[in-house]
Formats: sequence, C-alpha cells, structure tokens
Amino acid sequence: NEFGRWWSLAALGTHCLDFVQWMLSAKCGRIVRKSCLIESDEPGGADRSCMLSLIFEQGTTAEIYVSMAYRALSRVEIFAERESAVLT
Repeated sequence: NEFGRWWSLAALGTHCLDFVQWMLSAKCGRIVRKSCLIESDEPGGADRSCMLSLIFEQGTTAEIYVSMAYRALSRVEIFAERESAVLT
C-alpha cells in the first residue's frame, strides 16, 4: 500500500480493509477512489494512526480508522438508508 508505513495500517488496517471489501464489494462493486490521512511522529515514518476513506463503484463509502497510539475496543459501525448496526 502506498499510504501506510508499516505500523497501524499494516498491523491493524489490513484486516479492516479485508472486512470492508468482503462486506461491500458483492453489492457495491470495486473500490474506485481512496484517500488517506496519516499521523506519524515515529522514527522512519511509521504510521501511528491512519484514517482511510474509500468510495465504491455504486457510490457507497467506507471509512477505516486504526491507531497504535492508544488502546481501545474494536468497533464496527454500519449505516444504511434505514438501518444501522454496531458490532463490538
């Protein structure tokens, strides 16, 4: 990945990205646009925190936030037009 530098995105974000693609790609198509915001003050440019924003062919969006900067419970939030779900 051209965004992450071996830490939060590589250690945690790859699993989140796999999950999002597994959940959305069958109905929403492939990812057509992505952007990333990285916070890094580690030697060598390792990413402590990363926010990845994705847009799929059908217009569906997904955001992934991962961080090695603090300890927090994993959480997935899904919002649709009429429903929502929180997975912890």
